[in-house]
Amino acid sequence: MNRVRLSFALILITIFVAGCTPSPKVPPRTAIPAQDSIVALLRAAEESPPIRAAELRVEAARRLVDQGRHEDAVAALDQVDTRSLPPSLAFEVSRLRASSSLERQDGSRALQYLDWAQLPPSMDPAQAVELAELRADAYEQQDDPLSALRELIISSQLEIDHSTRLYLHERIWRELTQLNPNLLDSAVRDQRNGYHEQGWFELAQTMASRRDHTGQMEALEQWQILWQGHPAAIEPPQLLTGMQPSPSMALLPTPAQHGGRIGLLLPFSGQLSQAATNISEGFITAMQTQGTGFPQPHLLMLDSAQISTPEQLFAVAQQQQLNLIIGPLDRSFVNAIAQQPFHPVPVLALNQADPGPSMPYQLDLSSEQEAIEVAERAFRDGHRSILIITPSAAWGDRLERTFTRHFESLGGRVAGSLRADTSANLSGQISSLVATDPRQQSSIALRIRQGEKIEPEERRRQDVDAILLAASPQDARQIQPMLAYHYAGDIPIYATSHLYDGQPDRTRDTDLNNIQFTDLPWRIREPSPTHQAMRAARTSLYDDLGKLYALGADAYTLFPYLQQLASTPGSYIEGETGRLSLDQQNRIVRTLPWAIFRNGIPQPLDY
Repeated sequence: MNRVRLSFALILITIFVAGCTPSPKVPPRTAIPAQDSIVALLRAAEESPPIRAAELRVEAARRLVDQGRHEDAVAALDQVDTRSLPPSLAFEVSRLRASSSLERQDGSRALQYLDWAQLPPSMDPAQAVELAELRADAYEQQDDPLSALRELIISSQLEIDHSTRLYLHERIWRELTQLNPNLLDSAVRDQRNGYHEQGWFELAQTMASRRDHTGQMEALEQWQILWQGHPAAIEPPQLLTGMQPSPSMALLPTPAQHGGRIGLLLPFSGQLSQAATNISEGFITAMQTQGTGFPQPHLLMLDSAQISTPEQLFAVAQQQQLNLIIGPLDRSFVNAIAQQPFHPVPVLALNQADPGPSMPYQLDLSSEQEAIEVAERAFRDGHRSILIITPSAAWGDRLERTFTRHFESLGGRVAGSLRADTSANLSGQISSLVATDPRQQSSIALRIRQGEKIEPEERRRQDVDAILLAASPQDARQIQPMLAYHYAGDIPIYATSHLYDGQPDRTRDTDLNNIQFTDLPWRIREPSPTHQAMRAARTSLYDDLGKLYALGADAYTLFPYLQQLASTPGSYIEGETGRLSLDQQNRIVRTLPWAIFRNGIPQPLDY
């Protein structure tokens, strides 16, 4: 097997962000410690008193884990007696031992290290929960899901904060729904069950017995009557709270899956380094402002200028024991990942992928999604025949194709289109677009000869009821008055976010009045805590590069919920770049809010 060798000093930054200080700075790059540093730590441990020796061995074990040497990490800690250590240090020793054993698929050994008899009785509840989760992982490796569930149920009864308890309830429910029906029936009949265990098992059995939505609703109501005081009734898993006759449901924040090791793969060097900086700052700021009370991820910055192929990327992911990769940004790299037969680590790419055998999750800011949103909004408002105006540029051609394809797929008709060139005779271009329908020209000419008065609005075509527009603010300020000049000022206009530059200006934008447009919540909604923190530290938040702060923030918001979005049709997350759901191609669909210009100022509309 070939191993890809890379200079980790060039491509890795390891950070752990704690607290909520909103100072979104990308940390400096640090090299992975050399082997002789580990040897020195272990030698120093041999000559140190027990507590200091344990601290040195823990540091050596951490460095060995970073190098993927899990067996050596366990060996470095084998001489440590956790019963004589302070609780926090005993926790770290046990955690490192167990997680390293689990990485080697040795669940039996992990359980030996997690024996409660070897741990101080005064351990912090949050730490006890983390070790219980490791015990559950170990039981699952041994194909004993019921023991894993009992560990999780017991740990959920500890004196822990609300968000951690919700997280455990989510995991318990996820594990229960995956149980073999025969095993679940056996668990329900087990006479050793306590109150909490019996309630969870009966809930799962009740829900499994009914497959239709209505039947499950009835079964849930019956269970709630019998188990009113059960934790699952008081703080139910999100999948149960979402069971209502609604076509979609928002996933509420829980700490599920927030921890782990994440690689942020971006072009930190080269021409796109500013884009990488903005995305990473958005991610880190969201971590600081949203992550209070959640297990924080261990974040590694990976430079896509140094890691340029899927083979290199997945080799780094295995060496660094990553649980998730966020990135890359380059579409050709994303396409290469999609062409891989499988992904050893989940990938949340930040660009769209062409169809392939193994599609990554994709979160992107492409204008095509906006064009679809605009077409749907116009059709939903009752318009069936439209005109399209786009720039005389390659990106305008793409949007025109998307407008046309989607509006026609809904059952609408495109009556005409214009590739507007505002540097040329714009009046002539608009006149050609909105001129009287050729089918009515002879009728109007006859009426004129007969001396009949023709109203001004009749001089433009009557076979359209809306205009779909993609234009910069500068171009739109010319196009809107020109439409009015050619008697088409009464036709409703629906526009993409290109219309607005993010800076309200009543005097400048009066020419945009009555245009409806879609845009990121980041730019037209009340600022979130993440947005407020960014605004306090940065000025350019709303231009094209500024939107990347929102993209980075949503990458953090999304990653804990990817599996839940995939398994729960109709579910969504409220993000900075839109209301986020997942389609069958693993692409994040962004449903955007709307606004309309009134007196030169954007006013929010409903979705």
